[in-house]
Amino acid sequence: MIIEVCANGLESALRAEAAGSHRIELCSELSVGGLTPSAGCIQAVLEAVKVPVHVLVRPRSGPFTYNAAEWIQMEAELNSVLAAGVQGIVWGALTPDFKVDTKALEQVLKRLEEADTRPYFTFHRAIDWVKDRNKSLQELTHYPVDAVLSSGGAVQAEQALTTLKNDQAVLGQIDLMPGGGVHAKNASLFKKAGFRAIHLSGTAFEERGIEEEGRPSLCFNQPELAEEFRVRASNEERLRQVFEIVKSA
Repeated sequence: MIIEVCANGLESALRAEAAGSHRIELCSELSVGGLTPSAGCIQAVLEAVKVPVHVLVRPRSGPFTYNAAEWIQMEAELNSVLAAGVQGIVWGALTPDFKVDTKALEQVLKRLEEADTRPYFTFHRAIDWVKDRNKSLQELTHYPVDAVLSSGGAVQAEQALTTLKNDQAVLGQIDLMPGGGVHAKNASLFKKAGFRAIHLSGTAFEERGIEEEGRPSLCFNQPELAEEFRVRASNEERLRQVFEIVKSA
């Protein structure tokens, strides 16, 4: 069984390889489900590890529907990631009515085919938001998709083992890769169920030498700035108001 570790930087990638990971999914910001890592991070990891590195292409947190500006950004990120020479791409997008965005999928796959060496392609957990799961999975079988990462639509993949087994039957030769709450206590369940790969991060909080006494009360983590079904972006009117006030002051 292939064990894929989701690493959020060079240190995590090195530890994943040392622990025996067969491949790495590289991303940033695990707290929001992962975003595209920086070009510097990708380069550092590719130079440091020997196992295959798959990179998540996701321009922001929130829903998996993208407007024109976000698509331009995503294309630029995809081109940069491919130019770096990664072994795999992890991506996914949906339509506003929660179906697989096949037009966007075709564009991404076309770009992968143009690469010198076609990377491994994983459709990520956007699949867990679709309205008609079987139909969406069947759609993916018509494209050169190598794997689908999913929790079976549950918070924890272990809770949706029956669904995931059905998903694998629908996908056929495409690997259904369980991910979401995979750890040492349940990993064997997925192997016994016949899955060919599992996905986990294996992260834990660590102290980094910051003294507890005298810590500042200011916290930069603001949960209210991230919502699952909405996107926070610069508001032109709000900005204009500030500019007008400064000009007239």
